[in-house]
Amino acid sequence: IDPSKPDFAGEVTITGTLDRRSAVIWLNASELAIASATATNGAAPVTLTATPHGEYLELRPAQPLDAGTWTLHLAYRGHIEQNAYQGAFVSKQGDDRYVTTQFESTAARMVFPCFDEPDVKVPWQLALDVPKDLVAVSNTPIASTTPVDAAHVRVEFAKTRPLPSYLIAFAVGPYEIVDAGHAKSGLPLRIVVPRGKAKAAAYVAGAMPKIVDTLEAWFAIPYPYPKLDIVVVPSARGLAMENAGMITADARYTLLDHP
Repeated sequence: IDPSKPDFAGEVTITGTLDRRSAVIWLNASELAIASATATNGAAPVTLTATPHGEYLELRPAQPLDAGTWTLHLAYRGHIEQNAYQGAFVSKQGDDRYVTTQFESTAARMVFPCFDEPDVKVPWQLALDVPKDLVAVSNTPIASTTPVDAAHVRVEFAKTRPLPSYLIAFAVGPYEIVDAGHAKSGLPLRIVVPRGKAKAAAYVAGAMPKIVDTLEAWFAIPYPYPKLDIVVVPSARGLAMENAGMITADARYTLLDHP
C-alpha cells in the first residue's frame, strides 16, 4: 500500500471446509482484477477459473472439489479510491497523502476477496508492504517489521480475534503517533495524527483514558482488544468508524488547534 500510487497488488489465503462435493465456490469481490486462484487440501494445488459477477466472484475448478478442508489462495490487483470514502481511499493534508480504509457496510470486498457478510467472524492476520518511511496501523499491534527491498518494509500485524470483514481496517501514511497513556485496565491508547498535528491532538489524548475508564466501568466489561488507536483522517466528510482496535475519525472533529 503506497499512498502515492493509484492501485495495489494483494494476496489472500482463506481456509475453510466444504460440507459437500462442490463444483463452484462464491466469494465477494468488487473492482478487483484476479491474477490467479488456486485451491489445495494438502495435495497439488487445483487451478480455479475466476469469473467476476458484479460484487461476486465465481471460482470454478475443472473438476468438482471433494468435501473437506480446503485453502484458497488468490493474487489480485485493486485500486485506491481517489474521490470516495470507501474501500481503501486517499485523503490529503497539504502535499501529504494518506490511505485509510472504510469497509462498513460492504466495501471490504473492494480490497480483498472474502466472505463479506457480518455473520462470518474469523481471525484475520494482515501484512502490508509499505514505503519504509511511512507509518502503518491496523486493528492489532505490529508483530514484526522486515525489509522487502531498499525502499519498502513488510509490516505484519498480530492475529485478530474473530471479526467480520467490515471491522478490519488499516491506515498508511506519514503519520505521527501521540501516546495517550493507558486505561486503568492497562489498555494502551494512542492518537495517530497527520504529520505536524501532534500538538492539536493534546486534548483528545488527555480525555481518552477517562472516556475508556468510564465506559469500562459503566458496562462492567473491559475493552476486548489489545490496543486502541484513534486514527485521524485529514478529510473524510465527517467520517468516523468504530473498527476493532482502530477507530477512524475526521480531523475536523478530533483535532483542536486552539486549547
